[in-house]
Amino acid sequence: MQRKVRKPADGPVQGNGFPKAPLEKSIDEKVMGLLRDARIDEISVMGPRVVPSLINALDDEREVVRESAALALNRIRATNPRYDWGWAVPALTENLDNSCYAVRLSISELLGWICDVSAVPALLRALGDENETVRLNVAEALKDILEKHPKKDWRKVVLAIAGCLNDKSADVRAYAAGALGVISEKHPEYDWKGVSFSLILVLNDEDKEVRKKAADALGWFIAKSSPKDLASAIIEYVNGNGGDGLAATDSRTGLLFDMLDYLMRKCGEAMENAA
Repeated sequence: MQRKVRKPADGPVQGNGFPKAPLEKSIDEKVMGLLRDARIDEISVMGPRVVPSLINALDDEREVVRESAALALNRIRATNPRYDWGWAVPALTENLDNSCYAVRLSISELLGWICDVSAVPALLRALGDENETVRLNVAEALKDILEKHPKKDWRKVVLAIAGCLNDKSADVRAYAAGALGVISEKHPEYDWKGVSFSLILVLNDEDKEVRKKAADALGWFIAKSSPKDLASAIIEYVNGNGGDGLAATDSRTGLLFDMLDYLMRKCGEAMENAA
């Protein structure tokens, strides 16, 4: 059972204090009535003062109530960009395992917008969600948090996103590949050899967009920011099982060979420029 949440009585909401208990009870009742009928627009215009009621409603036994509450939270977020959601993050992360996938979808999107570091452990667990759109939202949220808080040590998160390169969804694999390239540019001090090796493997992915994103990540970012790590990963790949595969004569293998050759040249150029 999710714990009930209530914003501190002296907490500001768009410049106004939170209402006292009797008024809050009437708000709870009004919100619940609107949620039962999925009247999301009417709830959204009530603004941040109903956020605690909506978060509590995420624990309701009725799926329509939970789904409507999650959608209303995102609507309020979109129309109140200056609202401070930090206090609500613990309760929101609890709903990343809500039985209603629509709730998980909305909450993962909301957490990506909030970009609170404390949400990262729960988001990492949610990378294993059964719904591919939720997994995609979660990967996007993690990338957004990394970009907003660049001074944190995100090595574990990088490895988790790299694990998404094996996701059964091509959309998730493609997003992960693109995200890794962007992160590598911001954190060249990390060890990128293992991630580079994983990206090399998906250069031969069955999905064209995944192959493109992996090639871009390696060529535009990692080859420039971490050329030694990438060159080492290419050598390991060619000298290992990858070398046997490169002996094939099909067109896709030919493209892979050309890409690896191009990446090695890019690495050489980057290392020469840094010398």
